[in-house]
Amino acid sequence: MSDGVSKQTDDRVPIPFALANRSGSWVALRQIDLTGIGAVTLQAAAPAAYQAKGREDRRISRWSDRNVAGESEPILPTSDDAPVSRRVALQPTAGVHDLYFVFTNPDAGGNGFLFAVMTATFEAAAK
Repeated sequence: MSDGVSKQTDDRVPIPFALANRSGSWVALRQIDLTGIGAVTLQAAAPAAYQAKGREDRRISRWSDRNVAGESEPILPTSDDAPVSRRVALQPTAGVHDLYFVFTNPDAGGNGFLFAVMTATFEAAAK
């Protein structure tokens, strides 16, 4: 499930990736058991050569009940194609939820390439 996000491939990248194409775009992971999950780390790229606008707004993930699960540091345009790592600490939660990754940049206006997300890796909460 997604809105404003497209799946892309490129011969230079070994995996498919998601392009956030406008402010307010999102990807949902349905029925994820968040018990014991402490964070998710995103690998994302905003190459200025492709007119990537990046993301200034920090909120990127929330549950289907609209509670904010976590926020990342900004993903800003860079002069190269190399992805950056953004770790998002998640609020402690038990049980199965729909998890939404929401990508915003209030200054982007309309449709336009914000950035690409290569991977999202979940990590266990500290014990």
